[in-house]
Order: sequence, then structure tokens, then C-alpha cells
Amino acid sequence: MMNKKSQRSFIATLVLSTLTLVPGDGDLQARSFRMALLPQPDGDRLSCTTCHTRSSGGPRNAFGNDVGQFVTRNGRQTFWAQVFELDSDGDGFTNGQELGDADGDGQQDPGITRSDITHPGDAGSFPVVPPFSPGSLEDAGLSRIVADTILFDTGENNLDNWEPFSSVIGNSIFVVEANTFADDGEFSNQNYALAFQHVDGREVVTRPAFSGDDGNPYAGPINGSRQNGNPGRVAGDRRPGSMNYIVGGEASPHLFDPFQSDDRWNLGFDRGEGGRYGAVQTFSIAPESLAASPLSHALDAVNGRQTSGASDNVGEIGRFGGDVTALDNGNFLVVVDDRSGVHATERSATGVILAPDGSVVKESFVVAKGQIWSNITAYQGGFAVRLGPVLYFHDNDGTPTGQVDIVNDLPLALSNPEPPSVTFDTGRGDGTRIAGHINSPFVFLAGAMGILDETGFAVEDQDANEVRIIRVAAFDTRRSGADSFVGTTVVNELATDLGGSESQSFLPELGRTNLAVDALNRVAVAYEGTQRDEFGDSLGLPQTFVRVLAFDAGSGEFTPLTASFFAYHNQNDEDIRTIRPTVAMTTKEILVAGKGEINSDNLPDQGPDTPSQTTFFTVFRHPDPQEDPTPAVVLEAPELAISANAGQITITWEGGATLMSADTLSGPFEVVDGAASPFSTPADQATAFYILHHRP
Repeated sequence: MMNKKSQRSFIATLVLSTLTLVPGDGDLQARSFRMALLPQPDGDRLSCTTCHTRSSGGPRNAFGNDVGQFVTRNGRQTFWAQVFELDSDGDGFTNGQELGDADGDGQQDPGITRSDITHPGDAGSFPVVPPFSPGSLEDAGLSRIVADTILFDTGENNLDNWEPFSSVIGNSIFVVEANTFADDGEFSNQNYALAFQHVDGREVVTRPAFSGDDGNPYAGPINGSRQNGNPGRVAGDRRPGSMNYIVGGEASPHLFDPFQSDDRWNLGFDRGEGGRYGAVQTFSIAPESLAASPLSHALDAVNGRQTSGASDNVGEIGRFGGDVTALDNGNFLVVVDDRSGVHATERSATGVILAPDGSVVKESFVVAKGQIWSNITAYQGGFAVRLGPVLYFHDNDGTPTGQVDIVNDLPLALSNPEPPSVTFDTGRGDGTRIAGHINSPFVFLAGAMGILDETGFAVEDQDANEVRIIRVAAFDTRRSGADSFVGTTVVNELATDLGGSESQSFLPELGRTNLAVDALNRVAVAYEGTQRDEFGDSLGLPQTFVRVLAFDAGSGEFTPLTASFFAYHNQNDEDIRTIRPTVAMTTKEILVAGKGEINSDNLPDQGPDTPSQTTFFTVFRHPDPQEDPTPAVVLEAPELAISANAGQITITWEGGATLMSADTLSGPFEVVDGAASPFSTPADQATAFYILHHRP
């Protein structure tokens, strides 16, 4: 349910009609007595067109369809209590708000006049409200845990790598991935880097994303070509108690010595001198020190087991492109924009499922042909991949379970395949994303789109610009096709002055959208927007806005938990730019990261002082903090043996564990080279304490 501040940026035209009853077909005939069942005294302002497309009756409109669920053909059943909280026409206002009775008591709200009544069955008709202007995070009633914090500051203008990515490890550590310069002093070659942030706001820890085969972080060049390549990816295992994560990058580790400890690059598949592909590596992180230990070597996710052949494409073998995610059983899914020609004759979204140690659970498989950008997510029992207009649902084994076409399976108000197109992006979809949570079967899709009026035409403002909104839709992955679509709402409030012929649009220009979902189906949507002045002109550079909503799985309704607000301290209308949002959230905290040019002291009125495309993030408290109900990972204690021989003490263990030590009980600290069993140390060393830290 949207609140009264939700709005649209165009002038609504209301058609008044008189009641004329003529014979109709069954339920398509208007019933004049139902006017008295609407809010009084003016809820019947639109007469029979409140429910029908004509004053004489005829087909029902969207509101009429909802009313029809609660009345029989000639029945005099009351229905208002059942429909007043619905948003029948999908314009962001409840039926109660449109007919002047927001609380559903059947009486017109104080201050509402007859001219304030708008059409609950027409998305082009809605209440006139004062212009909305987003405020700060604090204005939205939230508190900040981590102020705007710059990451990977080299002092040089950064490469154009589009955007950072973020995730949550367990429910206690945020992680942000961004591309930065390799540590070779040249400020031209690319490397991937990670930032780890405890959700409680302790000091951030950074490190290179990949490690060499010796386990040491690798900060050197990692691309054989295209040094401003696509951004890397990261995903954490979100089960409480887990410390595992996976990184990915469009990289060429087969060319660099630190990744050459074995013959995995020489099985017979030719990657060429500059080939880039979907390289990934799995890790576990220490919960307190945030020290990371590799669980696998870096590997070619999709073609790493090929023993012959060569890529059809020189250089760009596979792209990120796709994305990585952790399934609810602890395995990792990797989906790559595959151009190798090995698995399909055309460009395809090709996936592989890996265990935490990097071993293959499901060998490379084609999800569908086409080009992908991010748009994969795990959910309870499976995962979804969005490719073009289709969401493909799979179980954890990678078996398809259903799909939904966001053009042909969604209501007309959300999709229009004919020009002018007002649907969600049906192409590669860089700015339209999906997200879910491993504790829920629902998948959420968010992005900028236009809207249609009840006749199927795109709505425009007074300057003939298509009105665009940020919309989020929910899908039940236990169903398929149109049945999987269960709810939608408009995210952004649109500021409008409808004061007459001289009125001007305040509609922001909308850009990329991203979102995250917590374990209780609360959704944080971040989007780029540029405010306009009273003349419709841009006020400045794009800023990042956020709104948090709660989804009710029973009704399919969204309820805003906040108004839209500026994500960062750094926002102004002139020279601060905050773009390319990524979002991660727990049930108690929310992280937003992005790129742009900001003030490093968080004094935006003094203007930006950072290099171009600086990466930064902030963390703030959830508007409705609750405990995470996700089943925790179950740990089995590793078997441990200690022996002494020839002046050496040897500790041996099995399973994924890392040895920790300290010279006092105030530790422990991770043992150098202590990630692998067995570990030996001289028997005559000073007193030491050892802890075997097991990570799922």
C-alpha cells in the first residue's frame, strides 16, 4: 500500500458522466445501487465509470474487477472494506486515497472535496499532492552507522568500470567489490579489490579480491586485455554463521606466474595470449580479524575443464556480464556472458555450480541464449536468472522449474511490447535488476519504466515527455508464467505542481536501479535521479536515492517503511555526483555503495575533492530492525590430532578449517600458512595457544 505522498508527474483528466442504465450482458451491466456503497458523500462522483469503461456499463475497469471479486451479479454485498487498501490501477495510490476515504470507514476524509476524487481504475488519474522533495537519511527517521567512506583511493582518476557490487557474508559482514589499479605503479592496469565492513560499523578492511596459488593476496595486473574491463563480482553465503564468499572477475589469471602452481590452464583449451573469461575464486573469512583464506585456486568457471578446442572469440571469451551468488545449501552459482562458442553456437548465459572448495557440483550449462548483465539471485531452494524479458527459475541442482515473461505474462499496466514501450527493460538490462533472499521463495524485479493509461497509451507530462517511474514487482518462484506474478508498486514519489496551465514538471530524470532483499521480504531499492527546477530543467548532477518497503507474501502488497531519501551525506544540486548504486542488507542494517565525485570530509557544500569515479559506501540502520530467521549453517567439529616426533609438534585435521594461534589468551591470530593440514612447529618454542577455526 502506498501512502498519500506517492504521486505522478502529469495532469489527470477526469471524465464526468451521468448514469444511464441499459441492458447489458450479465455482470457487465452497471448497478446504480452500488454507488451508495462507495464512500460518502462524493465517492460516487464518477458514477458507473467508477467500475466500468462506459457510463452504461460494459467491461469492467481494473477497480471494477477488484469489486467483482466480492459481489454477485445482482447482489447488494458491501465491498468497500475489502478494496479500499488495494491499488487497483497500479498508479501508486490506494482506492481509498483516490475516492477520498484513505482509512476505509466509508466516509469522506476531512478536507477532501468533490474535486479531489480521482479514478481508482485509471492509472492516469490520481490525487493532486504537494511537490515531494527527498530529504536526508536522517529526515527519513534513520540513523547512520558508517558515514560516507572512500574505498581504494589511489589519488588518480579511476578507470571507467561502471559500478561496484556488494553482498553480505553470514548476516554480520558487508563486502563491497570494486575495480582499482594494479599495484605496479603505472595507474593503467586493472585489479579487483574487496572491502569488508562489520555491520556494527568497525573499521573497514580492504584487500585484493584474488589470491595467488600460494594463498597470498594478489595485487598485480590480472587482465590480458582491456584494462578498463567490466567490474568484478562478489557474493557471500548469507546463512547465519557462514564465513564463505566467492569473487569473480573478467580476467586472465592463466597469463600470470602467481597462478601457475599446477597444469589447470594447460588441459588443451586455448585461451589465447590476451583471453579474458569468467575467473572466480572461493574464500573463507575470519569473523573478527576479517583475514581471508582461499578455499580454492582461481579458476576459469565455465571452461576450466575443457580439454580441447579454442574460443570462437579472441580476447573476450566470457564476460562479467553475468554474476555470482551463494545458494541456500552453501554452494555457489556462477553465470557468465559466454562468448566462447563451446557450450552454444551463439552468445549465451552459461552457468556452473561450485562447492565451497571450488569443485564442480553441476558442470557448465546454458540457461538461455543472449547477453546478460548481472541479474541472477538465489532464493529459498533455488535461483533465478533474468535474460532479456524472461526470468528463469531453477532448483539448487540447476534443474529448470519455471519461467515468466515480463512482457507477455504481466498485466498491460506493467508491459507494452508495442511502441511506445513502457515495460521493464527487456534488453541486457544494466539498470534493471532482480534480487531475492535464501529465506524466501520470492524474487523481486526493480527498474525504471513508463506507465500506460487505461486505453493503453503511454502517459506523458505537459511537455510531451514520457512519464517514467521506478517500479518493483514480486514473483513467486513456486509458480510459473503469469501465475508467478504476485504484486507490484511504484517506488519513487514524483514531485508535481498541477496548479493550472502554467504548471511545470518536477519529475526527476531516472537512471540505474538496484535493490536488495532481507530475510523478511523487506526490499531496499536504490536509484539514480536528477532533480528538476520549476521550469523542468535539470538542477545538476545525478544523486542516489533509496526507499525501503515491506512486502506482504499473503496479500502481495508493498508497504513503504520510509520515504525516498538521499543515500549519502554527499548530495547537492551542483557538483556532487553519486551514481551506480549497489545495495546489501541484513534484517538490521543496510549498505549502499556507488561511484562518483564527492567531498572526502563529507562536507558537500564545499564541493567535490576526489578523483573521478571514486568508490564509496555508507551503512545505516534498517527502519524496522528484527532478528534474522534464516536457518543457521550447521557446523561439524573437525577431527583433530596432535603428535610429537623428533622435536616437532604436528597438528593434523580434516575439513575446511584454519589454524589460529596466540602467545596469550587475548588472541588468537591466524597462523601463517595455517590454512592447510598438517601444521608443524618446533617443540621447544615458547608457550603458544592454538585454536582450529572451522568455517562452513
